[in-house]
Amino acid sequence: MLIKARHDSWVAITADGKQIVQDTLAAPAEQSIEARDQIVIKTGNVGALEISFNGKKLVSQGGYNQVKTLTFDPNGLRP
Repeated sequence: MLIKARHDSWVAITADGKQIVQDTLAAPAEQSIEARDQIVIKTGNVGALEISFNGKKLVSQGGYNQVKTLTFDPNGLRP
């Protein structure tokens, strides 16, 4: 998984239960995450993030300054 910040966004990311990052992802920073079972992304600005899962760019997951938690399993984004 790859997360690119188009604008600054606070994120807390866990992969397989381990905290990877909890900080502001300052544009144009990128964060690469690998996990076997689960990735959870909590963000305070989901519209500022460009998220790719297994090489496929996802549509925007919300608006700017929207707080959201996204959970991914091996098949992708869970509803």
